[in-house]
Amino acid sequence: MLGTATPAAKRRGSAAVVATCLVLTGFSGVAQAAESGRTGVKGEQIIACDDTGLWTAVKLRGKNAKGQDQTAPLANLDEAGCVSFNGLWWKGKVTLTWLRDGGKRGESTCYTTADPDGGNWQTCIYEPRRSVRDSG
Repeated sequence: MLGTATPAAKRRGSAAVVATCLVLTGFSGVAQAAESGRTGVKGEQIIACDDTGLWTAVKLRGKNAKGQDQTAPLANLDEAGCVSFNGLWWKGKVTLTWLRDGGKRGESTCYTTADPDGGNWQTCIYEPRRSVRDSG
């Protein structure tokens, strides 16, 4: 049962989902390395993953690398429950709105770094903190 798993077991499960998502989305650290040489970029790109199986899509809102409000379009999760937001750079707090059929939605928060040496990608994994509610 998801609710009875230990924190360590949940982290191991989340790590497996993230690894699968990285493979399925075609993420390549080597391919991204050339792009990551952009030291003027102060933020990170996001990979959003849901390892609960509750959600089918996600959208993001927060600040871009220049500190301006930014909203990413709704994106469908792949069969592993992940989606990469390539080319959109985020800094600070990012709110993820998770959606599924029937008008159900949930939210989670993720934080990105402004450290250019901290990497170019932040993986944001859905962690249920609030109950699912009907938006319609």
